Amino acid sequence: MAFAIGFTQPTSAAGPMCEQLFIQDNIISTKLTLTERIQVNIDKFMNRFKPQKISLKMVNNLFGSVKTLLADTTGKRVESKVTAETQVVSNAISRFKEKLAAKGIVIVDRDKKAQGKRNVTYTEYTQPFSVSIRDLQAAGFEIRPEFQKNLDAVVTVKVRIRSYGTVDEAKKEFGISDIEFAEFTKERAFVELKFQDPSYEGAVFKPQAYMNKKYLKLLGSPEFLDRFEEIKHETLDNLKISSKKTLDQTSVESMLGFLREAHVEKLNLSIVAINIYERVAKSVRLVYNYQKDSKHDARYGTEEMIGLEMTFDQLISLFVPGSEYKVGESQYYRAYDATQTVSEFKTPTRIAHHLKRALDEAKRQGQSGLIVSDAHAKEIEQILPGLKEYFEMMNEIILARDEAKELNRGKWGIAIKRVRSQIENLLNQFYADDYQIAH
Repeated sequence: MAFAIGFTQPTSAAGPMCEQLFIQDNIISTKLTLTERIQVNIDKFMNRFKPQKISLKMVNNLFGSVKTLLADTTGKRVESKVTAETQVVSNAISRFKEKLAAKGIVIVDRDKKAQGKRNVTYTEYTQPFSVSIRDLQAAGFEIRPEFQKNLDAVVTVKVRIRSYGTVDEAKKEFGISDIEFAEFTKERAFVELKFQDPSYEGAVFKPQAYMNKKYLKLLGSPEFLDRFEEIKHETLDNLKISSKKTLDQTSVESMLGFLREAHVEKLNLSIVAINIYERVAKSVRLVYNYQKDSKHDARYGTEEMIGLEMTFDQLISLFVPGSEYKVGESQYYRAYDATQTVSEFKTPTRIAHHLKRALDEAKRQGQSGLIVSDAHAKEIEQILPGLKEYFEMMNEIILARDEAKELNRGKWGIAIKRVRSQIENLLNQFYADDYQIAH
């Protein structure tokens, strides 16, 4: 059931281009059964998330957006997700901290937390895009062997517009109007193209641009094309995010080219959903004795420190925007139970072969989760002290509560299915009442 929180219309890119969700009654034949009327509306909702095929020109822009990241471990990593009860996750993190402390290793919070505040992430999603492995290969992407047998397989490309802020910690449920956006995302937002790296199983690319929200509001409109040169110059003038981070100009130019071509080809760039949630982000740096790692890939160089990043998201809700109120529109939906946390572990591909080995060992033994054999444990203790404990934390979360007891059960697909179910219940109630009144 949808839960009502005080809310306002989104203040970032979502706006005039948000399409109506539910078909008006005068469009639906009164001869349809209750079930059919509900299905017509559900189909319209799900069509919001149907990927749009992109042209080769857009695929070339996609390659340009990441070609500077191909040997960069910060841009190429395996993301493993699992959903579990928050208390289970908290206990696993505490034990992980204790084990690392015994080795003199510290796990740190990546984001500062203000007293009495929750750190929240606000993400707008456009309708997604799709591209075949064949087209990715033609554009220059490296393709792993198993894909060579199925070049017609499709990869989804998501456009995400992300801002950060805080809400009062006392609020257990919160909406967009409750968020106080951080200074660096009040007027600007991070635009990401998120898609699978076809060269490495489980790895993803997420090139970023840092764009002015006044221009993001133009996404999907003719004005975006009319003002493109202005948008391009202003965006390229803002590559420096902080003293520690400057975006790559080639990557950002290619991302802008991708968005421009989407407008030229009249693809839909309206905001179809907005995700808001509390996020806790942690990281740990481990010493990597790469000389002792027989699987070390020389392309990654000789850096001797490895950063592992983890995020833990809870109080996750999905907002379905609409141009005017319809059943199910302009409402928040609880995407996960309030007691659940979605954990995401980001393992650089240069050491991800150890993750795969632990996954394969579990499969070999007919078990779920990760299993680090005694031989593997001795090996990684020499190569990367602390990695075994990292795997143990992941495994504890996987086995404790996740129903499927597997990784990569991410937020997005599950959230959409749960929201669909809630909207279906709303429609059932709405049309059933309407049907009773009419008869």
